[in-house]
Amino acid sequence: MASEQKPWEETNEDGSLNLNSYASTAAFGTVALAVETLHAAGQRMTPKTVDAFAETLALIIQHCQEALDIRPSMQDGSHTRLRGALRTSIETMPPPFGADVVAWGEWVTKTEKRILSIHKAAVRLWSAGGQDSTPWATLAVVGLAAA
Repeated sequence: MASEQKPWEETNEDGSLNLNSYASTAAFGTVALAVETLHAAGQRMTPKTVDAFAETLALIIQHCQEALDIRPSMQDGSHTRLRGALRTSIETMPPPFGADVVAWGEWVTKTEKRILSIHKAAVRLWSAGGQDSTPWATLAVVGLAAA
């Protein structure tokens, strides 16, 4: 019985996926998210539908990595962060199960934009460094009207 490799080693010596790798975490997480979403939407789960939705989600993350000029890789930390944003996007803008291919293409585009917007907001938060002493003022009734 072989021991697990280090998490930063994507593959085993034979080229198979190292189940302890960051890429494995990403692949399992993406498939699990696909299964959760299909189930929550009352969709039939078959290997074909799970694979199709998981591949759609993986492609969305790949497109976002490319848009950020990051090498597309399930092994990289950016995949984890973008996958978290994908989960939020799915919860706030559910996939169009039962719709045609055009609606799916539109959903993919909107989802990518939502993820990239979350990325921008996270970078703004990081770079702000607590400069605004009352950020909640924007959320107050008067502030919301002005925003």
